[in-house]
Amino acid sequence: MLTTGVSVQARLQMLCSGLAPRAMTRYNRGMIETTPPRAPELWATLPAPDPALLEQLTTLRLENAALRMENAALRAESAVLQERVRELEARLGQTSANSSRPPSSD
Repeated sequence: MLTTGVSVQARLQMLCSGLAPRAMTRYNRGMIETTPPRAPELWATLPAPDPALLEQLTTLRLENAALRMENAALRAESAVLQERVRELEARLGQTSANSSRPPSSD
């Protein structure tokens, strides 16, 4: 029970009772995640956000952004290295019969 005497489950039922059933996450035309609208009187029944959780969320979002940037850099580096391997394998497969190298180099 919360300090108001209403359980979390009861609050969730109150929040969902006046709305048509739908997913809790929606996306707008720009594919940006949005929350479904809630009745104004229900917002007052929600507890205040926990500052520690908000800080943790911010930290996780920053870490996620950094990891996405690192991932993009590693993918780019991988593409360059894969191309280099293809070039080297092509050179390795060359002989005097399929290149301009002299037969003595075989």
